[in-house]
Amino acid sequence: MTAFNIEIPPHYSLVASELAELRRRIGKSLLHRPGMEEEPRDPFEVIADLEGKVQPAVGVMVPALQALSDRVWAPGLNSSEGEIREVVADISTPVDELLEFLHGFWNRPFRAGLEPERHLVSALLERPCVTSLGCSNVLRV
Repeated sequence: MTAFNIEIPPHYSLVASELAELRRRIGKSLLHRPGMEEEPRDPFEVIADLEGKVQPAVGVMVPALQALSDRVWAPGLNSSEGEIREVVADISTPVDELLEFLHGFWNRPFRAGLEPERHLVSALLERPCVTSLGCSNVLRV
């Protein structure tokens, strides 16, 4: 039987630590939704918010995640602590914006009869946060 020697780059532990903190924030935010106010949300307001707030945040998140691959995970790299924190901060900013939007979203009910749509929209909004860091088991945080 041949033995394999696997070497993990030293900076990976810092990356894991930084991403674990972001993962905890995502899980905590998704588990602790705010209470609802009385005033129902207008569905057209939700659509406008999706276009004005969510799309830009997701648009920033995609290149930030690519930068994680290119500047930190790529073979042969030995990223500095500052560079790792910068890349993770670039991911954290749009994730935090999405989580803030989600809390505002859950703060107000949809009009009567539109409750199922509210859960569908919520699931669509939560997906980028959950999958951005492979947090599919985020509810176990």
